[in-house]
Amino acid sequence: MNSNLIDTLLNSLRSVTELRYLALDGGQVDQYLGESKHPPIITPAALFDVKSETSEECKNAEVSTLYFDVRLYHDIATFANIMAPRSHLDGNLIPIQIAVKIIHILTRQGVTYLGADKGIRQQSLSELVLHFKVLC
Repeated sequence: MNSNLIDTLLNSLRSVTELRYLALDGGQVDQYLGESKHPPIITPAALFDVKSETSEECKNAEVSTLYFDVRLYHDIATFANIMAPRSHLDGNLIPIQIAVKIIHILTRQGVTYLGADKGIRQQSLSELVLHFKVLC
């Protein structure tokens, strides 16, 4: 596993100034589910989750592909329907705006964006999971 690459990618996300918490995924939110009233993170938050690494030989050289997710969390108690006040709508768009910045930053570094999934929703905490891969 290429720890220098992971460190570089994680540090590049520091430029997303809207994030109030950024770390490797150590189960911070998984431990919260159902156990506590508030998550042990400050939102908006991003957790860098290494999923897997594959390796193959290509033209007498070893080529590895690192698959990882950026789990983006947002804690907002308002609901945004089209009739809600503009501030509610704007607040609920924050995760999407942050996701666009994350995708832009990582793809500029040669990372391939693979898509997104809506993750868990626990009380007012929502998760958007961004999937990526990078050759190393």
